[in-house]
Amino acid sequence: MSNLQQVECPKCSGKGHIEAFGHYAQGVCFGCNGSGTLTVDLDVSKAKLSADTVKKADFIMNATEDTFEGDYWTYEKLNAIDQFTCNAYMAKGFREVYPGLRAHWCENGRQAFVRAQEERLAAWYAENGPNV
Repeated sequence: MSNLQQVECPKCSGKGHIEAFGHYAQGVCFGCNGSGTLTVDLDVSKAKLSADTVKKADFIMNATEDTFEGDYWTYEKLNAIDQFTCNAYMAKGFREVYPGLRAHWCENGRQAFVRAQEERLAAWYAENGPNV
């Protein structure tokens, strides 16, 4: 059984062309042949990812801003999720399985990360002074 879905091409971000390669084949994206979408079997693609990657990505996709603040309200944990989101998003095959992960993190988790970072900096300055 397959779980075929149309997803935005990760190579051209759904545009069908890449301007930087306009000098070659008029910039048509070779990833999607200019259509802007790919048909992906999500089950097969997800099986290629590590179990830890799937666990983290599923958490991010299902989390709300309250979940990030409640379950991950430390700078170190939120920073780890932020780094995971950036690094995994660039991994081959990942964006096809979790096309909305980066946007979901930015909309729901990034604010919690920024607040935690600001609190951490404020605590450091309170302890060390502003002239350090």
